[in-house]
Amino acid sequence: MTCLRDADIRQPLAQLAAGTYPGARVLHEVGLEYGLVRVDVATIGPECRHAWEVKADADTLRRLPVQELSYSAVFDRCTLVAGERHLERGRVLVPS
Repeated sequence: MTCLRDADIRQPLAQLAAGTYPGARVLHEVGLEYGLVRVDVATIGPECRHAWEVKADADTLRRLPVQELSYSAVFDRCTLVAGERHLERGRVLVPS
């Protein structure tokens, strides 16, 4: 099994975000709640505000419940992008 790192995920994710929402701004490390939480990749556009949270294999899911609540208050959609190590637990922690 290959360990996915944050750096392996970010660039393809930014390209996916730009392709999914043409004309939207793709932003990195967007602070919410006065910097208490950060969205890894976000698109802001007329169609949708979408947050993507990256959890690479070396990361933990400890902050995910708080991040999910904060993101949901601001964004129309939130997506967890996780390495294989976090898929099962991530599905439990993040509502569909």
